[in-house]
Amino acid sequence: MEGLKRILSYVRRGVDDYEMIKEGDKIAVGVSAGKDSLALLCAMAELRRFYPKKYEVVAITVDPQFNKEPGDYSAVEELCKKHNWKLYLPELSLCGDNAAMVGAQGYYEYLKGERADESLNAYPS
Repeated sequence: MEGLKRILSYVRRGVDDYEMIKEGDKIAVGVSAGKDSLALLCAMAELRRFYPKKYEVVAITVDPQFNKEPGDYSAVEELCKKHNWKLYLPELSLCGDNAAMVGAQGYYEYLKGERADESLNAYPS
């Protein structure tokens, strides 16, 4: 438990120092099934319990299918299911690069009926 508290303190400091979360944000954490990405997912989800701004956390895992073999992400799926976190596993054809990942997420948002208004722009905020 002490380790999680320490990680949370660093995450909170970074989030606050760089104003990384706004009210109502949806934060996607890229999860590879490694310790670092799983720790970040857990920390971002845990931070919601006491952070003053409300936000949503989702996990995205891209299976690179090395040697044309699908990876085993069942442990990630179980963890997300256990904590009721949404996990996206887009098909490989949607995951050629970062632009494809953004497109894949946009596709899922479109399927849910979510649309952006004209104020959406390409400038970092």
